[in-house]
Order: sequence, then structure tokens, then C-alpha cells
Amino acid sequence: MTKKSKILMNIIKAIQSRYSVRSYNGKTLTSADEKSLLNYISDESNMTGIYGNKISLQYKTVKNPNTNEKIKLGTYGIIKGHSAYIAGAVENNKEYMLDFGYVFEKLILFLTDKGIGTCWMAGTFDRKALNLIFPSDEGHIIPAMSPLGYPKKKTHLKDRTIRKLAGSDSRIDFDKLFYINDSKTPYNLDEFKEEFDMVRIGPSASNKQPWRFIVKESDIHIYLKRTPDYGAPLKLDVQMIDIGIALCHLDLVSKQNKKNYFFKSLSNEPIEVDETLEYIITYKKKI
Repeated sequence: MTKKSKILMNIIKAIQSRYSVRSYNGKTLTSADEKSLLNYISDESNMTGIYGNKISLQYKTVKNPNTNEKIKLGTYGIIKGHSAYIAGAVENNKEYMLDFGYVFEKLILFLTDKGIGTCWMAGTFDRKALNLIFPSDEGHIIPAMSPLGYPKKKTHLKDRTIRKLAGSDSRIDFDKLFYINDSKTPYNLDEFKEEFDMVRIGPSASNKQPWRFIVKESDIHIYLKRTPDYGAPLKLDVQMIDIGIALCHLDLVSKQNKKNYFFKSLSNEPIEVDETLEYIITYKKKI
């Protein structure tokens, strides 16, 4: 479960500056930015997830270049002024959901670094309309999409209200997310402090932050603390997408900090935990 990343950017700066953009200035992407995006999503190394699944993403401009008609996805008035969309369809299982989260968040950070605004959207759009614009194979599902464009300099009261309702600016306390040796002792060392800080400020559906990390010896064991029935109406595992986002931040910051780690699924659960935690994967140090 190793792969090379061709992202050339300051990961920490991108993570810290990323936010959900809901108001755009209406300008189309420059030809240079559009070319950079298309090159990025055509590179297989950028589209490969932790489990080795290949994620195929499609880019569509709001205006059809042939008919000049506007694509309407029905975002219920939440998104304004964007010039394009990006989305992709995958098999509807846990591993693909995690890989989609990992790959899509990596793209989001790449775009953030270029000054292009994005907004993770999994439920606040018309899925029937989306499926017509982004057709997929039978048995596949579009887990999420993002509008694209350049952020409007001044946000509206509506944007600030949505952010407040979504809890976008609040986060669970550090010592309730990251532990050492067991699921009760808060992590208090410096070794992974920066990585964990960058995981903590990452996006998640309804800001649930369902990931729990337990450090034991030199390894990081990743668990999922589920919200019962969360995402059920969407018929997809939204919280596995959240785990993928968290692991994207962990992996990219670790690599930028020159740490030599890889992901591995262990056959036996590495730590005895209560039934509310579901073991997902381990981030192991290369020896």
C-alpha cells in the first residue's frame, strides 16, 4: 500500500488555508489552471488510493462549451458563482470510499495551493441531476463532488450562517482524538504532534471527526468511531470517506516531514478497544 505522490506544494500551508468556498466570483479557471487540473487528474499516481484502487475523476465546466447552456446540479442555493464541477464514481464499498476520500482531498489541497476554491459536497445537491451529468457504470456511486472557481473576496451573511450551522469552524479537542498505547490515554508527545494537528483541522461530514488514532511504539493505528446510521439516506459509507481525508493529511504531512511510513491492514486488531471503535488500518514505520 505504497505509492509516489507528485504533489509539489507546502502541504501544511494548503491544509491550514483550505476552507469550504460557497461564494465564487464567477470567473472561469484560467487556461493554465485548467490545464494543471486536467494534467493532475490524468496522472494515475495522483488517482491511486491507499488500498490501491484507481479513482477516476471528471471535470465539467458550468457552461457547456458546445451549446453554451449552463449545467444545473441543484445545490439548493448554497453554491453561487462557481465555474466548474469535479466528481467521480466508484464501487460502493468501504475500501473504495476510503480511497475516494484520500484521493479527492489530495486534489482539494492541490487546488487550494493554486488559489482555486472548492467545497466538499456529499448530500446538498440533486443526485439525479448529477448522475446525468457525470454518468457512471452500474454498481458505482458518486460519493461526493465539488464546485470549482475563484473565491469571492467578501462572503455573504448566508455563507457565514451555513458555516455556523455546519460547525465548520469548531473541532473536537485534540486529546479526544489522539491517544497513546490505548484508547484512553491522550497523546502527549512531540513526534506526531504536527501531523495530528493537521488531521484535526481537516474536513469531515457534519464535522463529526470520526477518526481515532492510537500510537503504540512507532506505529499509528487508525480507528473509526461511528455515528450510528450516519449517511444512511445517501446509501454510502460517508464516514469512511472522512477516514480517507484524515489519512490523506496524515500521510502527506508525514512525507513532507521526511518520515518513512506506509499503510498496512493488520490481520489481528493491534489494541484491545471497546466496541465503539472499528479498526481500519495501521500506519507503520519502515524498518
